[in-house]
Amino acid sequence: MKEFVDNDINVAFGQDSIVDLWYPAGNGNMMNILDNGIHSSQLMREEDFARNFDLVTYNGAKLMKIEDEYGLDEGKPANFIVLCLLYTSPSPRD
Repeated sequence: MKEFVDNDINVAFGQDSIVDLWYPAGNGNMMNILDNGIHSSQLMREEDFARNFDLVTYNGAKLMKIEDEYGLDEGKPANFIVLCLLYTSPSPRD
């Protein structure tokens, strides 16, 4: 895997580990996939860390040929939820 990344060959990590009828232990946690992936493929060099997050984001979009629609750029669709926290917990000293 290091050789692919070092030679600008697109590498992406993905999963289908979602809680459903066939796999009740799934959780959809892509950070877990990234953690396992960079350790098992030994992408732990200092220069790797700047691009490792791309393995579970932008590189997958390139693989699926949707990089024109995916990403944080002007003109691309936004898909997010804004939450307002109204509850504040008491001070731990109280």
